[in-house]
Amino acid sequence: MGFGHMDQRALEQHLSEVNADLTVGIKYIERRRQIVFLLKEADPRAAGAKRLLQEAEENQAILAAEADRLAKELAALSLAGSGGPPWYGAC
Repeated sequence: MGFGHMDQRALEQHLSEVNADLTVGIKYIERRRQIVFLLKEADPRAAGAKRLLQEAEENQAILAAEADRLAKELAALSLAGSGGPPWYGAC
């Protein structure tokens, strides 16, 4: 899922979009959990709904990892733009 080198503004925009997708995903997964629970109550063989829930959870994990990666890249850019970490050069 690499995007090559991005400037800080592009990274911030992408991180914002990924975070928005995570928010939507949380709501989607919660609704899917409710559906799976209700279907399991009505029909223990509701495998299709459970599979959709698992796929949504896997996609959410991928988005969360992407958000984490982007946040780290932004932090690294911020440090590079400021001349390094606060302790840099103190040695």
